[in-house]
Amino acid sequence: MRPGQLDPVNLVFVADNASSAVDRAKAALQSSGWKTSNPCPLSDTLYAYFDTGSGPIAKAESADLFKPVNECLEKYHVRIFAPDAGTYAIAATHHECNNGYPPGGNPGCNYPFDHVIGWEDAESLARDDVLAGSRIARQYSVDLANTNGGVWRGVNNDGSAQVLEFANHCGTVAADAVWASGTVDHVVDCNITVPTRVTLTLQAGAVVKFANSNSIDVDGTLRIDGEPNNRITITSVADSAAGQWGRLRIPSSGGSISIDNADIRDGGNSAAGAMIVNESEAGTLSVVDSTLHNSANNPVVLDNLRSGSNFTCSGTTASNNAQIGVKLQRMSTANVGLVSLPRCDSSLPYLVDGLLTVYGTLTFNPGTTVKFANSSSMDVQGTLRVDGEPTNRITITSVADSAAGQWGRLRIPSSGGSINIDNADIRNGGNSAAGAMIVNESSSGSVLVRDSNISASATTAVVNDSNAGPADARYNWWGAASGPANGGTQSCNPLPRPSGSGLPISCNVLFDPWFRCTLGQLCQSDADGLDDNTETACGSNPLNPNSRPERLDGAYANQDDDLDGAIDEPLPVGGEAYDCDGDGFSGGVEQYVFSAASPVSDQKRCGIDAWPADMNNNGFSDISDIALLTGVFGQSLPPAPIRYDIAPDPPPPPGGRFVDISDISKIVNYFGKHCSQP
Repeated sequence: MRPGQLDPVNLVFVADNASSAVDRAKAALQSSGWKTSNPCPLSDTLYAYFDTGSGPIAKAESADLFKPVNECLEKYHVRIFAPDAGTYAIAATHHECNNGYPPGGNPGCNYPFDHVIGWEDAESLARDDVLAGSRIARQYSVDLANTNGGVWRGVNNDGSAQVLEFANHCGTVAADAVWASGTVDHVVDCNITVPTRVTLTLQAGAVVKFANSNSIDVDGTLRIDGEPNNRITITSVADSAAGQWGRLRIPSSGGSISIDNADIRDGGNSAAGAMIVNESEAGTLSVVDSTLHNSANNPVVLDNLRSGSNFTCSGTTASNNAQIGVKLQRMSTANVGLVSLPRCDSSLPYLVDGLLTVYGTLTFNPGTTVKFANSSSMDVQGTLRVDGEPTNRITITSVADSAAGQWGRLRIPSSGGSINIDNADIRNGGNSAAGAMIVNESSSGSVLVRDSNISASATTAVVNDSNAGPADARYNWWGAASGPANGGTQSCNPLPRPSGSGLPISCNVLFDPWFRCTLGQLCQSDADGLDDNTETACGSNPLNPNSRPERLDGAYANQDDDLDGAIDEPLPVGGEAYDCDGDGFSGGVEQYVFSAASPVSDQKRCGIDAWPADMNNNGFSDISDIALLTGVFGQSLPPAPIRYDIAPDPPPPPGGRFVDISDISKIVNYFGKHCSQP
């Protein structure tokens, strides 16, 4: 090293970490013609500020680059150095005269040896070449004490360094990192990997743009932490068309992606398959209060589903995507356990495209929508639970949702399985290849369909194996008030066979009683003031105005109210979802608020623990009852009594609930009324 030839620091590169700052600066310079080895073999390589060799100040994270001038009569030299820590690299540049080239010397050098003839011009050239070869978010000058403004070793020097801040990201995120908000757009210049035990956080307000077809793989944790008034944007560099970048992906090895208040668009190219993908049995994916727009495929794909595959989608909407919804790619085949899928916005339904085989237990929670693409079906070798609620129903239909036969079936194969459907609207399936919308081909399979609207099958509604237990499809709407049609022989069980004009059903399917109109609509066939479907579910005859659900209070006690020959018998199983005593509260709510072992409270309008709106059991709902509620307003359950949690209908299990405005609003509806007149 020639001490007299040491250079001042005149460039600073800022990136994710010091190593990537070196790599990105090096790549940018190489793209502008700089070489990593001395291209002028008859010239010296002058040392610059720090050593790349094996001396006491040597650094492994460093690089020398050269650019010849006038066929090596001169050359520019930059040495880049990564400190031991931090997110930056420093560089020293100089312009040198090569006296050893050509042989005999360069008369313009004025010295008998190679030496520095400029720093400022070398700094400007290196800066401009980096700007030309990479995406720089910000450029600014800083004063550095070791640059000694004025003259440095006899050569003019301005005493400052140029800072070039890379916003482009590439490769592996080596340690926990934050991509900040501000004036900088973060550009993903190549594929990013977030390894195990590393967290990458996108700060509220950050803008991330993907170049080419790049993606982020998350084995560790990716946190996209937007805020309602300071959202995060994730898009392509061009930000102009679908499929301009890849995906955010949890690979099969596992990881976690949490997205909050973000706008994600223009990704999901053909190689990616979707903008957000979870391929892991144990991956956690949460997309909350966000928008998913303009994917060239699906917005979201869930693959390899298993009990550890956690998914959240609340408050998130989707629009203008080439394929709809959350695609259910496949379920794991080993130790599946329970996979429970939450309700998403109607613009983000679950999609089955092809054949989805269910292992373990797959549950669709209240309010979800499931759509099948082009003749797609579901085979149930474990358990399928479609758990709707009267006021939060589940929809199962085709993507087009416009005509019968647009999808296949829900099928239990010969190996066995179980289908349980409650409060669902099932339509537009049963194509000719499927033979029915719900099929059991196993002697050990079981089918239960309750409180559902079953319509628009191109073939049969329900087919059950003749050697299996009866499929219980009572209390459903079959598309006609007269009930289902006979899709089996006239002599098969159950007898008598159905004779309605609704969808046909096979033998070995229980169907009576059935609902006389679409669930969710009111209809009265006997003009008795009671809804036909409520009468059916509560055990009375909707065609007889003298038949009413069985009651236990007042004049109804010790009477055969429903005219079935029995007195004061319990309500039918399933009747708890309906308001059988007409007091404005379902049997399920009454059983819940009175902590009863059975829905017997729904057979009494008046009396002790009979009417939820009568808090003090005096027969009236008035200011004294409202005062009891307001006395615990805002309290959680517990310590507030469950008795005060009278809304919504139906209630969730205890825990995570409060006495709130919904309870006050519910009781106000009955203000000033007696229990006999809700």
